[in-house]
Amino acid sequence: MKRERKRKGSERLIVWIAAAVMTAGLVVMNFLISEGIKNEAESLPEGVLLQLKEPLETAEIEAAKIQGYRIKNVGAGEHGREIYEVRGEKERAVLIGKVTDFTRDLFGRPIEGKSMNLSAHRSIALQMGRLAWLAAVIPLSMILLVLSIRKLGALQEKNWLQGLQGVAIIAVWMAAVYYLTGRLNIPREFLPREQILDIGFYIDTVKEFLAGDGWANQSTYQAIRLCYKDGALVYGMWIICAWLGTVLIRIIAGIENKGKGENISRG
Repeated sequence: MKRERKRKGSERLIVWIAAAVMTAGLVVMNFLISEGIKNEAESLPEGVLLQLKEPLETAEIEAAKIQGYRIKNVGAGEHGREIYEVRGEKERAVLIGKVTDFTRDLFGRPIEGKSMNLSAHRSIALQMGRLAWLAAVIPLSMILLVLSIRKLGALQEKNWLQGLQGVAIIAVWMAAVYYLTGRLNIPREFLPREQILDIGFYIDTVKEFLAGDGWANQSTYQAIRLCYKDGALVYGMWIICAWLGTVLIRIIAGIENKGKGENISRG
């Protein structure tokens, strides 16, 4: 019984020390990396890009200025469509649902077309560090959650100290998850309408953006894509490192405990 307790105590100590070192490293890396990505993302513009089947008249563009919008023709899209950059005064975000509804309200007539919300992409780019941090700590938090659940089992044996430790770990874990998810502000158009775990929706959204969808020749689209690419490469590397480190923690803890168990049995 004593040997079992020593083994579990050794395992917990190794995991806690490794978790503390890993967490400290992630905090430092996240701070250093996020500053560079943040500066790059802050250069992205607000507003939306409209790819309309019918070109706008000069009078319509002037009328939009009266309503607080600045409209600029930024080139041609697919099938000869005109692309316009629509921005609000004082760099405010431009909200848009259906293109026809937006053009009806702004120009008095519905115009078929496509849109790309620059404000939404800018918001996502600025939060890439938070998304990466959340993804990186998930495996580590799962280990801590499993350990805390095991500690809760000690309550049945009236081991109140172990049980309270389990409760404390779960409380801290829930607070950390609430804090990290609470700081995220994902634009509605990047979330599925029915249920949050609709993986197909996220895959299709990413594919659609990477395909260009008629925006490929636009410098703004290229800037957004470059920002995503840099962020994915850098953050992806240390997310993988965090996950591998989590696996190594478990392997090392298992090997050391097995070795100690063999030594004790020989003795």
